[in-house]
Amino acid sequence: MKRFVKIRKAIALAMCMTFVLALFSACADDADPRDGYVGSYRVIERLMGQEIDNYYVTIVKSGTHEKDIMINNFFNMSAVSARVIVDGNSFTIPQQTYIDGGFSGSGKKEGNTLNYSLNISITGGSTYNIECVATKQ
Repeated sequence: MKRFVKIRKAIALAMCMTFVLALFSACADDADPRDGYVGSYRVIERLMGQEIDNYYVTIVKSGTHEKDIMINNFFNMSAVSARVIVDGNSFTIPQQTYIDGGFSGSGKKEGNTLNYSLNISITGGSTYNIECVATKQ
């Protein structure tokens, strides 16, 4: 009988430990991947290898979509914010319009750096491919 009680206690202890480990594992999975993007960044834009602009942006979580972030001061224009869809360390900038054109793109987060390509179209037919590097400050 004492042996049976010891076995039950061992099983109960093992179940409790499994529950605690599962609880902590579940918490780690709940981390918001957007947290790693939030902050201030210095952006360098390049067109055909030549630096065309150098400025700062801020990235915040979107209050509208749970996978989105917003890049404020996009294109070094305080009135322009870009919607970005985060998927882990990859992100997509869906087609959006601004003043006299539109843009879209995609990129990757590597540590504190965002590397992304933008496709820009200007009303009237001009298109550009811009490479950007944003470094967290």
